[in-house]
Amino acid sequence: MSDDTREPDNPIVVEPGPDDIAEVNPELDMQDDDWTPGEPLYYHSVLTEPEPEQPPTKANAFQWGLLTAAELEHELLLLNAWVNWLRIEFALPAAVVPPLWHRHRPLLQELSALHLYHRHSYATTAQLTQPLAWMKEFAAAQGRLREWVNIIGTKLDRDRPMRQTTWPGEDPWDDPQEYKVTDREADFKAFVTEAVLRREALDRADEEIRRGPRK
Repeated sequence: MSDDTREPDNPIVVEPGPDDIAEVNPELDMQDDDWTPGEPLYYHSVLTEPEPEQPPTKANAFQWGLLTAAELEHELLLLNAWVNWLRIEFALPAAVVPPLWHRHRPLLQELSALHLYHRHSYATTAQLTQPLAWMKEFAAAQGRLREWVNIIGTKLDRDRPMRQTTWPGEDPWDDPQEYKVTDREADFKAFVTEAVLRREALDRADEEIRRGPRK
């Protein structure tokens, strides 16, 4: 497999606009000289915590395979912005949250669970003790994230699809090749585009099945 092409090991989830990622806060422009209008605020949120997000109303909000294409894109953009805030706010190393976390299902699931808990903990209806409970779970989750990153083998500047164990009687899996990470944001945008297109194709197929055979 070449360095320029690869198959993602997470077949879920184009290009996000500034309004999709974060709402522009005019007051922040006076606090951060490096910030420019239209840039995601989570990248410059060391001093400013993101606005609390209301928890999703759908019970299957993070059962990724059950989301529509529009829901999938929306949740991935929210999660990406939140993870960027999280890693900057808590100075997390790549051994806990690597740049291409979105390419690996275990990391995506772990971070989306933390995100969902955070949304509930800081919602306007949350109990006063919920933020502290979230902090305790976050501390525990960092250990699990480190373990997953070690198993997966993804690094700050290198990545590869997850290696799979071949059970007796199965055809052997291809040995994934490591490649260099040169532009994280471009990779995430490509990931979202690929995932949304796949989900749209599945949505169309489901709609055809519901309509039944044409006469």
